[in-house]
Amino acid sequence: MRLGLAEVQDLFAALVLHEGAVDPAWRDACFEGTAALTAAERVHVYADMYLFRLADALREDYPLLARHLGDEAFFALCAAYVREHPSRNPSLAQLGSALPEFLRSRPALADLATLEWARAEAFIATDAETAPIEALRRLGD
Repeated sequence: MRLGLAEVQDLFAALVLHEGAVDPAWRDACFEGTAALTAAERVHVYADMYLFRLADALREDYPLLARHLGDEAFFALCAAYVREHPSRNPSLAQLGSALPEFLRSRPALADLATLEWARAEAFIATDAETAPIEALRRLGD
């Protein structure tokens, strides 16, 4: 049983992202266990840490929502959200773009998320050109 690098990477991604069933024999053939942790347990560590990292990224963009919900409820929200909207962009700055819509059934939370996402987008937006001094002087006319 021998897989190429791309196949092993796909297998690892499937295990970490919980995408589809993975044959335990393939997992155990590709990933080594230790006396302390089986191959399955070692991969599970990565899967957990991946989800925690995504939740941390969402907390950066939605600090008030996180504070309002509390740690456990916010983490549960993040887990549900990333299952439905997995990260597909190399930058985690775009991960939370669909969260306001994801919360549409909870209007107060959706409104808060919309406000926070606007702030997050403004933070990563390209700088605009500054107005010339002449244009600023004409504002008072």
